[in-house]
Amino acid sequence: LKRHDFYDYWGKEEKNIKVISIVCMIILSILSIVIFLLIETVENLKNIEMPLVYIAGSLKLIYKYLYGVVILSSIFTTAISAS
Repeated sequence: LKRHDFYDYWGKEEKNIKVISIVCMIILSILSIVIFLLIETVENLKNIEMPLVYIAGSLKLIYKYLYGVVILSSIFTTAISAS
């Protein structure tokens, strides 16, 4: 690699990083707003331990099980990374 090729490569890489960061920020912001709006629509969530599971179960039963799978996979990946 010549010197200018090296800097040209990293310049393109930096542009990709910026684009990916902006896209991820937009996706996370949208998901956060959706979760907040879901929680705001349901009353009496103070006594519920897992409000999103309650909301998913109230929509359709399949959503409750799908969210359960997401939670179990999160616990599994946390246990693997901790050991």
